Amino acid sequence: MVSRLVESLSQSEYTGENRCLPCTVVNLLVGAVLALAVGSRNRLLGVLVAVGSGALIYLRGYLVPGTPELTKQYLPRRVLGWFGKDPLATVELDPEHGLDDPAELERTLLAVGALEETPDGRDLQLTDAFADQWRAAMGTVDRTALRERTATALDVDPEAFERRGAGIVLLDDFRVAAQWPSESALVADVAAADLLADRIDGWEDLPAVQRAIFLSGVRLFAEDCPDGGGVEADSEVVESCCSQLDVFVVRCSDSGERLVEQPVEG
Repeated sequence: MVSRLVESLSQSEYTGENRCLPCTVVNLLVGAVLALAVGSRNRLLGVLVAVGSGALIYLRGYLVPGTPELTKQYLPRRVLGWFGKDPLATVELDPEHGLDDPAELERTLLAVGALEETPDGRDLQLTDAFADQWRAAMGTVDRTALRERTATALDVDPEAFERRGAGIVLLDDFRVAAQWPSESALVADVAAADLLADRIDGWEDLPAVQRAIFLSGVRLFAEDCPDGGGVEADSEVVESCCSQLDVFVVRCSDSGERLVEQPVEG
């Protein structure tokens, strides 16, 4: 009977090699406080609380329900770093330094764990963790408040955005400072901005144009669309009255909305 009770209480996903040390420490502290509080009134009962708390933490990995998620969400990153459990790698950027160089953008996104090399080492791709978080974040963006969310993400005036055809532009003194080929591209950038703000020290000090450059760089590697579908990439020729331009396009497979529209240098 005892063995059955122990087996029913045990949670292997949070114990043994899978034990979260910060979670364990936090729960031990909670158990100690409870034992001391109870022990101040009844010493024997306090001892029982201490033993019971220790047993539960040993078998289940935690005492307080929901601890793994609560620890990830509320425990300061500096504290998590003491245990080698900081979930985010970060880099520090100089807001005065230009970030137009694609190679520098890629190095930064690699450093913060947004990108990684493909298995053959010939290209880059989103890390699974970043892709999952980005996909989840896109699902929470309210399109009815998209202009305000984008303005917050870039720290600009919401009135600085203007729709042009299917696309949206950001104006600075009546000049185009940044542009998006569709509303879905804006949704993707708003979601990615929250993730990058947690990973890049000094993100809040970057000018809007630099933030937009970073976000468009992430969008190049998009694997999912805000509508929940996948993406497809190809190239096409855009003609004007006197020239032709090869354009690399990443679009949503289901809706056809464009996430990326970038000229290809010949």
